[in-house]
Amino acid sequence: MLNLIAGRITPDSGRIVIAQAARVGYLDQDGVSLDTERTVFDVYRDGLDGLEHELISDLFRHGLFLYDDLSKSVGQLSSGQRRKLQIARLVAERANFLLLDEPTNHLSLDVLEEFEHALREFPGPILATSHDRWFIERFGGTVWEVTEGRVIEHQDTSERVLAGMLDRLRGA
Repeated sequence: MLNLIAGRITPDSGRIVIAQAARVGYLDQDGVSLDTERTVFDVYRDGLDGLEHELISDLFRHGLFLYDDLSKSVGQLSSGQRRKLQIARLVAERANFLLLDEPTNHLSLDVLEEFEHALREFPGPILATSHDRWFIERFGGTVWEVTEGRVIEHQDTSERVLAGMLDRLRGA
């Protein structure tokens, strides 16, 4: 679903229309959009405006990478470091609509807490898919459960509601 909205795949029928003013930031599930042959800094700055030293400063301000990491190829990074690079790009793109596919994958607890804080402060809409019950509960908002070809809307993200969703998935 997120790949459709992000324009990465074409719908079998119908069309997806995104407002012209929308600047969509997309965090894919597995980091497949990252070119593993390029350096961390080259991937980070791709398509961004600004002088090299400004972009490096922005990257360090978030505390996600050390200077020595910038010249490493993305292929040398751990899955957690790749996720941090994706998040750094997401922030730098200054999107006003976020699409997050399993955003908590591969994040350490400290990075996860900072990321969740940033999401709570984000002024625009966020559409996230997640199997992380704790993230869903803390994230708040509306939960749409997609099951058996229909969508069920939940305003309540409490443990009780999430447990009920899991029970339905398990067929209990």
